[in-house]
Amino acid sequence: MSLSRGIRRAGTTAGVVVLAVAGGAAVPANAADFVFPSCPGFDVGLTPLSSHGNPVQAGPRAVVAAGSGTSILDNETTGAKIPFHGAGAFKVAENPDGSLTLTSTGRTLVFLFDTDSGGPATTLYTGPVVSTVSADGTLTVVSHSGGTVDVCALLGS
Repeated sequence: MSLSRGIRRAGTTAGVVVLAVAGGAAVPANAADFVFPSCPGFDVGLTPLSSHGNPVQAGPRAVVAAGSGTSILDNETTGAKIPFHGAGAFKVAENPDGSLTLTSTGRTLVFLFDTDSGGPATTLYTGPVVSTVSADGTLTVVSHSGGTVDVCALLGS
């Protein structure tokens, strides 16, 4: 299924982009503004084409950007590209142990690294998502409802 068809099937107008960012994104090999090691065998580039609201640093690695906007995701090896359209809200809660709980609604794009549970992976969630960022920066998707789209599969094909 294509990303745009997955987004159309979701039928939602709310969304959020969640970016897991290591101490700094790698320097892009092409025009991508951010590059993440978040797919098996290749890096994913992200180029925002319009505003996603005001990004918030959530712990040592996670950056959360809410609001409406359009971005391009690309396979840094092959150059394959797909659009991402987001609009929505998120909440960040600090926990007593130093971890954070991220709660998002709508379309949520999550980049997981190989140090994260289930990573490396780049997934589009089309419903509410709850994630945690541990004090050491490990991102874990705790729960979600709605559909998912494997962005790595789309960019790898």
